[in-house]
Amino acid sequence: MKENDDVAISPRDYYLVDIETWRSIVESFANDPATALHFAMVLNTIQDAIKEGKEGRAVAIASLKVGIEIAFPLTEDYEAALNLFYARISGELKAEEELPRLAKGILGRRK
Repeated sequence: MKENDDVAISPRDYYLVDIETWRSIVESFANDPATALHFAMVLNTIQDAIKEGKEGRAVAIASLKVGIEIAFPLTEDYEAALNLFYARISGELKAEEELPRLAKGILGRRK
């Protein structure tokens, strides 16, 4: 434990991803040690880039974004988004339901 302004802080308080989530991800590699190793190597590469400073952090962020974009088609959200897109191009969405306008509203709340 580290002391910070008289408040005890566990190293776990610094994790961006909790242990249970990491275990869940890594357990998906239980029968594929080569993929588990590759995943660990990718994490290490990103860690090394972050340590390199500003340019390394920019490369790490870009690399993570690519990973997110590659993972997207494997999610249920992708199918839902694709169904919305098909509804839009087929004219099933009403004008007040226009997808770009909805997305802008949602993304505007994130800022």
